[in-house]
Amino acid sequence: MAPERVGVALGLASVLALLWLTLRFACVVRRVLGQPGIELVTRISGLLLTAIPVQLMTDAVREFIYVKASDRPPA
Repeated sequence: MAPERVGVALGLASVLALLWLTLRFACVVRRVLGQPGIELVTRISGLLLTAIPVQLMTDAVREFIYVKASDRPPA
């Protein structure tokens, strides 16, 4: 097996193990956090999941403007 495939297989196995642990102990985490803690984590997750695409779009627009500006012929 190629080294790249070993790395991918290890990465997938790690993610699978992490997801299993997360789901396995979800009831414990829920009991520890309580309803207010769950609402807080949900709001923070929503904020992060909204901020990531906004940042990606901002970077893309900046790059587009930079490329268009550098393509201009000298005046």
